Order: sequence, then C-alpha cells, then structure tokens
Amino acid sequence: MKFEGIIAVYSTDDIRLYETNQSFNLSELKENEYASFCLKVRNDTANDFNWKTACVSVDGGEMWCWAKGKLEAGQSTIFHIFYPNMQKCMVEGRHTAVWYFDGKEAHREEFVFMVKMNWERVFRLPAKNEIASYVNSDRYRSPYLSGWFKIDENTRYTEYSVEFKSDYLPAGTYCCLGNWEMDHTPLRKKYKTVWTEYEGVNAYAGFQRIYDGSTVGIMSFWDVYCEDYDGDIRTIRAQRVYPHNTDKTDTFGGEGTGVHCLAPYEWKCGHWYRMHLRCMTSETTGNTVVEQWVCDLETDKYTLLCSYDLGFACSAFRGATAIFLENYISELAGEVRTLEVRNAMFREETSGRWYRLDEITIRSRGGYPKFEGSYNFGVNNGIVWMITSGVGGDWFGNGRGKGRTTFKI
Repeated sequence: MKFEGIIAVYSTDDIRLYETNQSFNLSELKENEYASFCLKVRNDTANDFNWKTACVSVDGGEMWCWAKGKLEAGQSTIFHIFYPNMQKCMVEGRHTAVWYFDGKEAHREEFVFMVKMNWERVFRLPAKNEIASYVNSDRYRSPYLSGWFKIDENTRYTEYSVEFKSDYLPAGTYCCLGNWEMDHTPLRKKYKTVWTEYEGVNAYAGFQRIYDGSTVGIMSFWDVYCEDYDGDIRTIRAQRVYPHNTDKTDTFGGEGTGVHCLAPYEWKCGHWYRMHLRCMTSETTGNTVVEQWVCDLETDKYTLLCSYDLGFACSAFRGATAIFLENYISELAGEVRTLEVRNAMFREETSGRWYRLDEITIRSRGGYPKFEGSYNFGVNNGIVWMITSGVGGDWFGNGRGKGRTTFKI
C-alpha cells in the first residue's frame, strides 16, 4: 500500500476543487471553500484492501471516522476531513494528522497552514526612490510602535512564549518580543529602596537585523540599584552564563546602564519563529537565571541563544509584557518594517498552568527621539501586526499620532 498526505481545497458542499502539497496559505481560500487534510491511498498489491474502520486524528484530538470499505488491487482513493471538522483545524501553524485502519496507525503527515498578510491593503508601500531619499543621518527615525499584553501586575510567571514573523526586515530593525519587569520583592525585603532606570521595565528580548545586514537575537537587563538603611547604594548587574565567551564586554549605556547579549541567529523574512523565555534557579549560585530560546517553527528546532544570572534569588517575571517595532538607525528610516505576533502565552508560577494572552493595547510614541513617516497596526485572525516607514505624512515627529487602541486577540 502507498500512502501520501496532501492538502486539497474543497467547496463547503464537499466537491474537490484542486490539490496542493503539505503547506497552504489560508488567505487564498475563496468564499465557500475550505482546506482539508487528505490521505491518498494506492493499492499497489495483488489483493483487495478491506477495512472495518478508517479514522483520523489531528494534533492528538478526537477521532473522526469513515465507514467501512474496500479498495481493489491497482485502485486509488482519497480520504478527506469534512468541513465541520476542518473548521476546528484551519488555524495558522503546524498540524499533524494520523490515519488509522482497524485501529492500527497507517500513516502520519505534518501540514502547515499560513496566513500571509496583504500589506498593500493596509499601508501605502513607498517606491524605491522615496525610500532612497531617506538614506542620510539627518533624518528622524521612522515611527515607533509598541503593544502591551494585559497581565495582572501582581502575577508572577516563570515562562513566556510568543510566535513572530517579519515580512519586511531591513537593517536597523528591532522586533522586540518581550519587554518586562522582574519581581524585586526579595530585594525589597532586604533593602530600604530598590529601583531601575525605568519603572516597570527591567529587561527586554527579541531579534534584530543590525547595520551590516546580519541577524541576531538580543536580550538585555538594566542594572538594579539597592539602597540600604545606612544610605549606601549597591548596584546589581546580571552576569551572562551562556554563551561562555568572556573576551568582550556586553555592557550598554545611553538608555540607562546594564548588560546585553547579541547572539548570531539567522532568522529570515516571511518565516515564523517562537521565542521562549524561562526562569530557573542556578545550581551554582542559587540566583534566578533567565534563558532566551528560539524555535524555527518549520523545523521545530530549538536553539538556546543566551542566559543571565540576575544576581539575586527567588525572582520571576511579573505583570504586563510588551512588544515593539523600532527603527534604530536614522539613515535607514525610509525602509518598510513589519512585525506579526501570535500565540503569546505565559506560565503562571504557582499553578504551573499556561495562559493565553488575549488582549493587547497598541500605541504610537511621540516626544524624543523624534519620528516621522507613516504607520498602521491592528489585529487580524489572532495575529497582532505592525508596519512602519519614514516615508509619508501620518506622523510628523511632534508627538501627534493615533494614541492607543486596545484589541481583543
């Protein structure tokens, strides 16, 4: 017997329209069409193939079954999942379908559903000559957009996961996927006052395309200042424990002081990834350690980018976290930049349960540094999206903008 898993497009009254391979862009579906995971079976034996039950399970879910049947020698057939069941599966991401005959697994196949954003529908993409006119350092940077996921300010969580993609990724782009506060309660019990450069923000992590065009992951921690009851001030600076190279400094200044790691990672345009942050306790120091991982969602391969010992114990992520899209090289402000984010989740410390983040407030920022250009943002099919360029007149660098908008995801 020969088995092959494919995706086929059917009308909602179950007429097969055409076949494709194991990946499909859901945005190509027309009205009254749906995509179905199918199993093509060819009986290349000399005997008839008989079954009492034929079933399929998608992503380990319930079994969906067809009636008993027979496939004669030399003949072929296709099993497809009907519309009411495929409605539960037609979400972007990787799916695994497993087919069974008479209770025995016969074939499994991985499928990928995509939803490609049509940027021209939501944004006027500038021409090449318009972008080229911004290649000088005297220009302002293009608009800065941020979005805050709603998490109760007293919630402690030990893991945070979010999937992301950038279709337009020029040099000078920072796609931040987490901008958060660590819980300093253990330090506040010991010191009179504890603070960082920015109230409510102690660290951020994400991915950049730097000036030479190469791509990196980045995670940064600001210094923590502690004043004791004698008035003496201690600075706690996180220490990098992975990667282990110690031949260059990883400190930063300019926007406060602290440490960061820029880890080479080849992330590509139009490609979905997952960033996963997690807290743990160091077996060496007893302090809290934060790790940054990335997963290529097409290969399901995880890579540890970096980890930091915070310099104090019993901490965790706390409260809301943010994403942002930033142009940090002013002479490249004209370029178009995009960020899409989906499936943001956190793991609450006490229960160990994962919770999906279903509300985000997106805002544009004025003030200093100055920005100019155009932008748009929104939420569509569970995906948060942002797009900016220095070209255009929707932003004038004087603090005006669309303010903030809250979306349900």
